[in-house]
Amino acid sequence: MVDSMYIAHIHVQNYRCFRDIKVEFQEGINVIIGESNSGKTALLRALGLIFDRRHRKRPDIYDFHQGTNHFDQPPTIAVSVTLRSSSKDTLADKALVASWLTKLDTPWEAVLTYRFVLPEENVEEFRKELPPVDRDAFLRKVERYLPKYVSNIYGGKPEAFLKADLESLSKFDFQFNWLRVL
Repeated sequence: MVDSMYIAHIHVQNYRCFRDIKVEFQEGINVIIGESNSGKTALLRALGLIFDRRHRKRPDIYDFHQGTNHFDQPPTIAVSVTLRSSSKDTLADKALVASWLTKLDTPWEAVLTYRFVLPEENVEEFRKELPPVDRDAFLRKVERYLPKYVSNIYGGKPEAFLKADLESLSKFDFQFNWLRVL
């Protein structure tokens, strides 16, 4: 299990309450606080799309950000996480993420990107249909195409679309524990 590198930041696009957000983290313990319905759980669930292999469920229509006005394009969910080395990292740690590295100098960085997309061969079919007149009609259209959507996790530069090695991903431990203060 990897216990030295840390998540330096996360970039979430079109997922639940987030249209496009970047959150920076520091080495060590980070605390996420906020009002009810401010996105705390959505942020942790976004991390789970990459790191929680055991409990990850397939996104449904409600996982897409609901505020879109672009009815001609099929929506995509994207979550990128940048891992940064710490002073405790070893060469074995760096080797584990070697194919995901985007910065080689110390502190080195590796990127993992989760994408939930309509495959290119279905995009043209989606576009050829008459564009919906409102968001509800658009969501019904997306829901019809949802069984064709695929998810992948890529390592390295997101635009390279190099699939991440699932064995290496399994070395990361992700635990999502609820803490409720009354």
